[in-house]
Amino acid sequence: TSDSSFARACPTDAHGVQRMSETVFVEHAAQRWSMIPEVARAVFWASDVDGSGFLNRDEYLLLRTAFVTYFPPRDGSSPALTELRLRAVFAQYSKSSAGMDRDGQYNMIRDLCAGAGHVKAIQGKIGLLDEGSSD
Repeated sequence: TSDSSFARACPTDAHGVQRMSETVFVEHAAQRWSMIPEVARAVFWASDVDGSGFLNRDEYLLLRTAFVTYFPPRDGSSPALTELRLRAVFAQYSKSSAGMDRDGQYNMIRDLCAGAGHVKAIQGKIGLLDEGSSD
């Protein structure tokens, strides 16, 4: 079950708390679900709802439903799962939980658009280019 896989991946610490680090989750996700590291990191940061830098049991179970066992007819109307899935899309372009830098912004827009020239035009239109910047 989901509870037992969480318990095996992160045993209870001296204070009786179970939590999963990003490193442990990335390894766990690769082994259990064949998730590539970049996607696993994005899923981890999107699912760390309390911002602790770790996943607790409830966050892990929500993550599993949103990304592993997600079934649109059953789960598609859940605002919490939809938000989590969208957060992961943006987290995939961030290098940390701190947010998206210019490279991440560029890469996200590039993936949404066709061609670098179009990307720079869109960046300029939405104010992501600094004055005089060639980025």
